[in-house]
Amino acid sequence: MSPRITSESGLRREVLTLAADLGVHAHYCRDSLRCEGATGLPDLILAGPGGVLWRELKAGGDLDDGQRAWRDTLRKSGADWAVWTPAAWITRQVHREMQAIASPR
Repeated sequence: MSPRITSESGLRREVLTLAADLGVHAHYCRDSLRCEGATGLPDLILAGPGGVLWRELKAGGDLDDGQRAWRDTLRKSGADWAVWTPAAWITRQVHREMQAIASPR
């Protein structure tokens, strides 16, 4: 059982550990403000044989303008974009979605 997650960094650590356990490729950019064109890019890009997830992690607060722009663009393109919060970890939503991409469709 994972420790109680109360922060975005704690959630990220758990998600990245789960990705490694499931064999899902995970990309995390520590500072998107330093990457040209990446301002607002979702925190995690997760890819497996069953698909790709674009996930913004939030333990509180709202999306900023850059995050909303990426959300809108990705959704319009048909990408699987969503926000994961600590509650998504507790309800095992994160686990279900990651397991779905870890297996071929």
